[in-house]
Amino acid sequence: MARGRMISKALSTSAKYAALHTANHRLAEFSQVLYPLLVAHADDFGRMAGDVFTIKHLVLPTSPRKLQDFELALQALNFVDLIDWYEVDSRKYI
Repeated sequence: MARGRMISKALSTSAKYAALHTANHRLAEFSQVLYPLLVAHADDFGRMAGDVFTIKHLVLPTSPRKLQDFELALQALNFVDLIDWYEVDSRKYI
Protein backbone atom coordinates (compact mmCIF):
# COMPACT_ATOMS: atom_id res chain seq x y z
CA MET A 1 0.00 0.00 0.00
CA ALA A 2 1.22 3.45 -0.84
CA ARG A 3 2.43 5.49 2.12
CA GLY A 4 1.23 8.72 0.60
CA ARG A 5 0.46 10.51 -2.62
CA MET A 6 1.69 13.68 -4.21
CA ILE A 7 -0.95 16.21 -5.18
CA SER A 8 -0.01 18.19 -8.26
CA LYS A 9 -0.17 21.97 -8.14
CA ALA A 10 -2.20 21.65 -11.36
CA LEU A 11 -5.16 20.88 -9.09
CA SER A 12 -5.50 24.59 -8.31
CA THR A 13 -6.23 25.38 -11.96
CA SER A 14 -8.26 22.25 -12.73
CA ALA A 15 -11.57 22.90 -14.49
CA LYS A 16 -13.22 20.04 -12.56
CA TYR A 17 -11.93 21.43 -9.26
CA ALA A 18 -13.26 24.88 -10.17
CA ALA A 19 -16.60 23.37 -11.25
CA LEU A 20 -17.31 22.54 -7.61
CA HIS A 21 -18.37 26.19 -7.20
CA THR A 22 -21.11 25.53 -9.73
CA ALA A 23 -22.03 22.05 -8.50
CA ASN A 24 -22.51 23.05 -4.86
CA HIS A 25 -21.75 26.68 -4.17
CA ARG A 26 -22.39 26.53 -0.41
CA LEU A 27 -19.95 23.64 0.13
CA ALA A 28 -17.55 24.26 -2.76
CA GLU A 29 -14.52 25.10 -0.65
CA PHE A 30 -15.27 22.24 1.77
CA SER A 31 -15.46 19.88 -1.23
CA GLN A 32 -12.13 21.25 -2.46
CA VAL A 33 -10.53 20.58 0.95
CA LEU A 34 -12.03 17.09 1.12
CA TYR A 35 -10.81 15.96 -2.31
CA PRO A 36 -7.02 15.81 -1.66
CA LEU A 37 -7.66 14.05 1.65
CA LEU A 38 -9.71 11.42 -0.16
CA VAL A 39 -6.82 10.92 -2.58
CA ALA A 40 -4.36 10.57 0.30
CA HIS A 41 -6.50 7.94 2.04
CA ALA A 42 -7.29 5.83 -1.04
CA ASP A 43 -5.59 2.49 -1.63
CA ASP A 44 -3.05 1.82 -4.39
CA PHE A 45 -5.87 1.57 -6.92
CA GLY A 46 -7.56 4.78 -5.80
CA ARG A 47 -10.38 2.99 -3.96
CA MET A 48 -11.80 3.33 -0.49
CA ALA A 49 -14.97 2.76 1.48
CA GLY A 50 -17.47 5.40 0.44
CA ASP A 51 -20.12 5.47 3.12
CA VAL A 52 -20.47 8.95 4.57
CA PHE A 53 -19.84 7.92 8.18
CA THR A 54 -16.54 6.21 7.32
CA ILE A 55 -15.39 9.10 5.11
CA LYS A 56 -16.03 11.67 7.84
CA HIS A 57 -14.33 9.67 10.58
CA LEU A 58 -11.39 8.51 8.46
CA VAL A 59 -10.57 11.60 6.41
CA LEU A 60 -11.62 14.55 8.62
CA PRO A 61 -12.40 13.12 12.07
CA THR A 62 -12.18 16.48 13.88
CA SER A 63 -14.50 18.28 11.48
CA PRO A 64 -17.52 19.87 13.14
CA ARG A 65 -19.48 19.43 9.91
CA LYS A 66 -22.49 17.15 9.89
CA LEU A 67 -22.70 13.92 7.88
CA GLN A 68 -25.11 15.67 5.50
CA ASP A 69 -22.37 18.16 4.52
CA PHE A 70 -20.01 15.29 3.79
CA GLU A 71 -22.69 13.60 1.68
CA LEU A 72 -23.38 16.77 -0.30
CA ALA A 73 -19.64 17.32 -0.83
CA LEU A 74 -19.21 13.74 -2.08
CA GLN A 75 -22.19 14.21 -4.42
CA ALA A 76 -20.58 17.36 -5.82
CA LEU A 77 -17.19 15.64 -6.27
CA ASN A 78 -18.95 12.80 -8.08
CA PHE A 79 -20.98 15.24 -10.21
CA VAL A 80 -17.86 17.01 -11.52
CA ASP A 81 -16.10 13.63 -12.07
CA LEU A 82 -13.34 14.12 -9.50
CA ILE A 83 -14.45 10.87 -7.85
CA ASP A 84 -16.49 7.88 -8.91
CA TRP A 85 -18.91 7.25 -6.03
CA TYR A 86 -20.59 3.92 -6.62
CA GLU A 87 -22.42 1.10 -4.89
CA VAL A 88 -21.81 -2.67 -4.91
CA ASP A 89 -24.02 -5.05 -2.93
CA SER A 90 -25.59 -2.14 -1.03
CA ARG A 91 -22.18 -0.78 0.06
CA LYS A 92 -20.80 2.57 -1.13
CA TYR A 93 -17.26 2.95 -2.50
CA ILE A 94 -15.09 5.64 -4.02
